[in-house]
Amino acid sequence: MVMDDESRTEDPKKPIVQVKLDTGRGHPAVLVGSEQSRPARRARMPTSEARATELRRRADELALKRLELEEEIARRQRDLDAEWPEDLTRPHIPTVSAIDWKEQPSIPAEKIDWSHQGEPLRVRPTLGAIIATVGLAISIFSAGAYFYWGVKTHISNKQVHVPADGIPWGVRTTFETRKEAKIARTKLIHTIAEQRRAEHDQLKEYLVKALKPKRRRRRKRQ
Repeated sequence: MVMDDESRTEDPKKPIVQVKLDTGRGHPAVLVGSEQSRPARRARMPTSEARATELRRRADELALKRLELEEEIARRQRDLDAEWPEDLTRPHIPTVSAIDWKEQPSIPAEKIDWSHQGEPLRVRPTLGAIIATVGLAISIFSAGAYFYWGVKTHISNKQVHVPADGIPWGVRTTFETRKEAKIARTKLIHTIAEQRRAEHDQLKEYLVKALKPKRRRRRKRQ
């Protein structure tokens, strides 16, 4: 690069400093800072339909030729593989491009984008987040403890549950007159006496059957 300064001043009325750029590789030098620094661009005419058709035809011919060459190479490769003897080493061993992971630098796990969605999410434990987490944990444990001790206390409670009207659960209240009560008591006594009499007769029958000797039937001799 060769720089030629024709005038170096801060006055804007003076001409701009011209710089000559040269790569030294046979390319033409370029003057920067003058009207000759940028080559004039020729206005490109729009491509005609005939020219576009010709270019498309040539591209199709090239693609068809490439396909024919690939098929020919594949056919020759198959023929060569079929004729190649087993005791002869192939001159060209086919290889594939692969990554040598031993030569790759180690990357921390948190820097790897496993989901391929961009930069991994960073969670910063701020004071507000810590307070919210602790409060949530305390509320969950408190609710669990309250439920456990509430159920346990309810089960172990031996008191009689009395509703608002003062009548315990499961007890039916009925009202009767003295005459109805006397009739009910007489009926109850009569029922008890009948039950005792029936049980006494049944027991007597069982005892008679148990104490009565059994008679043995004699078998007839044939």
